[in-house]
Amino acid sequence: MFDLRLIDRNKALAQAMRLTRNKATAEDLVQASMMRAWEQRERYIEQGYPGAWFYRILRNTWINTIRHERTRSTVDIDSVAEPGENPDSATIVEARELVARLACLPEPYRRVLELRALGFDYRAMASRLGVPVGTVMSRLFRARAALKGE
Repeated sequence: MFDLRLIDRNKALAQAMRLTRNKATAEDLVQASMMRAWEQRERYIEQGYPGAWFYRILRNTWINTIRHERTRSTVDIDSVAEPGENPDSATIVEARELVARLACLPEPYRRVLELRALGFDYRAMASRLGVPVGTVMSRLFRARAALKGE
């Protein structure tokens, strides 16, 4: 039977931080994963390494969280308030959701979105990132699709 005391909470938190890039979210993820591991402790095979089993649960819990967030809502980028406008609470919530979605994107996708927002064209982005123009175009397409929840 699986024993949660075999799991180093600091290592689990470090792994969760690598996935989430946010301390509070990482702590929630570790807690949810510990609860899930405890609920599924009968499924643990004694010959296996308990850490590997737990880290798989942690990763799968994170993936499920991301999937749930994607299906929960979509954010219209054009609805975010312009500078100088007095945003209402709905706009603030939408902006926070957009920031959260951006934080969940892989670094290459986030980087091309940042460069595009700064006004770089495809060639300039490709030169700056050291990748072909086609790679920039595909990353930008995939990043936009991920933000829309497709």
